[in-house]
Amino acid sequence: GTAPTILPTIDSTDETGKVRISVLSGTQAGVIEIKAFINLTNPVRTINSQPVKIQVYAGFADQKHFTITTSAQNFPGLDIRNPQYTRTITVQAADTFSNPVLDGTAIYFNSAHGTMTTGSATSATGFVTNTLFSANPLPQSSDTLKPDAEILGYGYGTTKGFSRVYARTLGRDGKWVIDSVLFLWTGIPTFTNPGSSTIAIANGGTQSFTFTIVDKYGHPMSAGTSITVTASAGKITGEILRTIPDAFVGGAGITTFAVTLSDDDPVVGKPGASNILVEVNHPAYGKYQFTLASGTVN
Repeated sequence: GTAPTILPTIDSTDETGKVRISVLSGTQAGVIEIKAFINLTNPVRTINSQPVKIQVYAGFADQKHFTITTSAQNFPGLDIRNPQYTRTITVQAADTFSNPVLDGTAIYFNSAHGTMTTGSATSATGFVTNTLFSANPLPQSSDTLKPDAEILGYGYGTTKGFSRVYARTLGRDGKWVIDSVLFLWTGIPTFTNPGSSTIAIANGGTQSFTFTIVDKYGHPMSAGTSITVTASAGKITGEILRTIPDAFVGGAGITTFAVTLSDDDPVVGKPGASNILVEVNHPAYGKYQFTLASGTVN
């Protein structure tokens, strides 16, 4: 950007002893100081004025410099009511020259699902923060995004569980500046074992198992969910301790998991009972325990 300039920088007084100048703002926002001085020759000395401070404000919010973010987009709000779960959403707005917009610029938020606080104003750095609450209506239909809603800033869920939160403000010439963030609303964990649920391991043998942990719509658990697998007898290996990241799409280590149980004592003996347990510790929904398989290990 360009710094402010003064025109003219040298001038003489008029008949009333006054000098007038103009300040051209340039493209950098901030505070500038204007100071006048006179150089005298008899005797040689300089007389300085006290500085006058002038604030150069930023311009209107610019679409290319309007950003909406959140700490995690997988939002565990489908199956919780009291207390309501929340997610913080932050917007930063700047003008076309990357200067943060004027302190107090109004930013409006809205969502088709849940409850969204709104009507906040930006700080001196262009930031504003609001909160999404888990509440009715929930994104449990398969509505598609409607073009008029996109333009006006009112979103609809794309598929079951998905929804957008919009933020908008007025830009130059009265045009809306809009951005949005996509959320995946997820529910309590459900457990599925697509294979055998019976343990039957011979002396020195192994047996592998797979299972899935998803919500009722088949989506991954929200970030921070831990999954722990233990066995009462034998040695359990594989994906026995996982912490789920912020994810929209499932896959190995996110929604599907594989473990192997082996006989950890090669001495021939009588078969011993063994249970494989899966514990899910969810940051919003609490603890759940599922039995993956039961049987014997020789």
